[in-house]
Amino acid sequence: MNTSQPTPWRVPIQKPRLPPLETVEPYLKSVYSSGQFTNFGPLERNLRFRFAEIFNVGADQVALCANATLALAGATGVAEPKSWIVPSFTFVATPHSIQLGGGTIEFVDVIEGRWTIAPSSRHEHGFVPVAPFGMRPDIAGWNEQTTVVHDAAASLGVETDLSGLPELHAVVYSLHATKVLGSGEGAVVIFGNSNSAQNFRTWTNFGFLGSREARIPAANAKMSEIQAAYVHAALDGWKEEKAEWLNARYLAQEIESVHGLKPLLEESNLISPYWIVEFPDSLLCENFENLMNSSGIETRRWWGKGCHRMEAFLGVNQGALPVTESIGVRYVGLPMARSFGHEQFGLIYDALSKRKCECQETLFKTCLREKL
Repeated sequence: MNTSQPTPWRVPIQKPRLPPLETVEPYLKSVYSSGQFTNFGPLERNLRFRFAEIFNVGADQVALCANATLALAGATGVAEPKSWIVPSFTFVATPHSIQLGGGTIEFVDVIEGRWTIAPSSRHEHGFVPVAPFGMRPDIAGWNEQTTVVHDAAASLGVETDLSGLPELHAVVYSLHATKVLGSGEGAVVIFGNSNSAQNFRTWTNFGFLGSREARIPAANAKMSEIQAAYVHAALDGWKEEKAEWLNARYLAQEIESVHGLKPLLEESNLISPYWIVEFPDSLLCENFENLMNSSGIETRRWWGKGCHRMEAFLGVNQGALPVTESIGVRYVGLPMARSFGHEQFGLIYDALSKRKCECQETLFKTCLREKL
């Protein structure tokens, strides 16, 4: 991204939006009335039942957390494996969280076109496949006897029946303000069995389980009642939010169709807070990004060129990463938000149309000179 461009951007990369305050207020009043502001209060407990219904699982399989990074740390931390296989092509929270939970990591490559790691039946490691940019987590592809924590941070917008989730699996979703069902902060974790969910809740509460004695190495990562109030309000407004996301996705796809942009993930009706396009080579990608930035349109390389290139992870073991190396310089994120409509997408369309006209004019002048 060209950081020399003036801000604020005409079209920012995202525009977080929480539930309207008037829809949150009744829940906040109930919190104040109860006098319990955290420590597994009534709103937090009720929220587990709501998510259990959404994912078609038992409420005892659902756990909530203060944020998704801590959720990944806890889900991997309470699992048996201490060595974890993760993609380098992911947000830094994925490897950070595993190390925070006491595990070691090894980077592996992703599959071309799917942008996530291939399923494996190796049992000596745990695996953290990442559902890229809001896609549905691949549950069925993994062996039931393999410990898998699916990082599906941006995938709450994808309807997923987890009733058949294997016992050794867990799925982590983010409730960050920039995500679908954005609620400020928070996370929901679905476990394949109730014992793992209880161990995770113990982990989020200093290792306490029915006493003041810490039973396991742990953290303070509980979802507060204030957080839960915002999540309840977001769920209440899901029908309206879903329609807004679908409208934004439709407008983005119209631009892709007219201007020949190739989406990184080709799935219709994708409810995701990301709009990612890819290019045949790094030069075209860089030129496109410069065009957008010079037009006041913010872009972002969401996952950089891969975590293995970042200073924080230089000592991490890794195999060959040719796909990550290739896609890391060929993709770019464009603005996407549920509140974006014709105004924002129109500015993107106009910037691309202007560039197209300039290119056509240049080509015409070149042809004219050759004829003369």
